Amino acid sequence: TGVTIDNLWCYISTTALLHLSFSERNMSMRLFVKVHARGQPAESYVISCKDARKTVGGLKRDVLGRKADLRKEPGEEYQLCLAGSDAILREDDSVGSVLRDGDHLCLCPAGSSPSQLSEPTLPSYGASVSQALGRLKTAEWLELDGNSLIIEDLMKVGNGQYRVKLSDAAIEAVKRSRKVVDDIVAANQVAYGITTGFGKFATVSIPQDKLIELQESIVRSHSAGVGGPLSPERTRRLLTLRINVLAKGYSGISLETLQRLIDALNASCLSYVPEQGTVGA
Repeated sequence: TGVTIDNLWCYISTTALLHLSFSERNMSMRLFVKVHARGQPAESYVISCKDARKTVGGLKRDVLGRKADLRKEPGEEYQLCLAGSDAILREDDSVGSVLRDGDHLCLCPAGSSPSQLSEPTLPSYGASVSQALGRLKTAEWLELDGNSLIIEDLMKVGNGQYRVKLSDAAIEAVKRSRKVVDDIVAANQVAYGITTGFGKFATVSIPQDKLIELQESIVRSHSAGVGGPLSPERTRRLLTLRINVLAKGYSGISLETLQRLIDALNASCLSYVPEQGTVGA
């Protein structure tokens, strides 16, 4: 046939390389990168790489572009490392040749490794909470009814200048909406997210002895986020907005649960809220 072993091997090798190039071009990867900057808390990002032929250097530039507030010393360079191993990635390598989808990376100053960089504490967090607690002891009360909250008052709540409580009308509205939920459960009616699953499981009926577990599971499934924490002031404003929306009386939340949120806010008992969350339901 005129085909030598050398020719056949050349053909196979070329075909494999072309296939690899095509695969890399069409490979979409999601990478998790933690940025370590001197004197700043570490922050985490999810980077989508739609072309695995991109170089590691190009990936590094994408990450630096996301970290807009990165403070660099004059002439300071950064390098990408594999998380957990401190192995430095060559910038001229293609992403697809050295990384896999879902890999965790670290971006840190050149000449250092993530294990050598201690993450600084957030100095203002404890102080902010303490200051807010001091103000809250003598703070005025702000009534929330779901309709009349203004930005100026929201900012004051964030700074600890107001304690919040529900208006009488809001209390009655919350009770009425909760009765609707209780009646649905008591009558074993089909209602999305109350006696059924969520999303693709909307047609799956949940037995009554599993309804509490259903609600616990949906909370756990959404309890995820990345990045640094919101400041105490922003966290207080976020919690105030949530309380204000629930005060409208449309959600079916129990008054007892809503009051617990209010008590936590007034005591500045705040959750650690990552800057980048999941859905905003």
